[in-house]
Amino acid sequence: MPRGSWLSYLRAQAGAEIPAGLRLIVGAVSGAALSLSYTGLYLSIYSWFCIGILLFSLFGARSRVACGCGFLHGFLFVLTSVPWIATVLTVHGGLSLAGGWGLLLLMATTWGILTGAFAWAVHRVFLQSIDVACLGAPFIWVTFEFVRAHLPEISFPWNLLGYPAAANLGLVQLTTITGIYGLSFLVAC
Repeated sequence: MPRGSWLSYLRAQAGAEIPAGLRLIVGAVSGAALSLSYTGLYLSIYSWFCIGILLFSLFGARSRVACGCGFLHGFLFVLTSVPWIATVLTVHGGLSLAGGWGLLLLMATTWGILTGAFAWAVHRVFLQSIDVACLGAPFIWVTFEFVRAHLPEISFPWNLLGYPAAANLGLVQLTTITGIYGLSFLVAC
């Protein structure tokens, strides 16, 4: 081992770039892992890390790759966190099985587009300054979360980022002042 700090091996080398495919995989896995926060097991710790992992996959990526990471994150999050919607639409909504799954895929695509727009916006800010991107990401996240919860026809305010934090009694007190979006902001920080 040459002289120098062992930490120097952890720093990115000039010209070293994370492949786009790996970034897309990281974005997809972070979205699927985020759904573990919404299970009955109260694994809310995932919600605190998965957005950070998504942001890590965006920094230094090309715009299209960043948007793709966000899309896959949102798409797989919906498919893994609320797959029961297809069954409910089939059993109680009178739709066929294909119709129920088709509507779930439409919802997942919509959420993927909004999360992709979040990723693209954070990436564009990152091109100016990483500090501003890190500070602005929670504001951008809550904005798109609010839009997602109030879209006509498919407004769906379930599985907002602040919901898993409700397992912590100290944090849930914040919602009396800020509502669920304040808790989402805190988790996105």
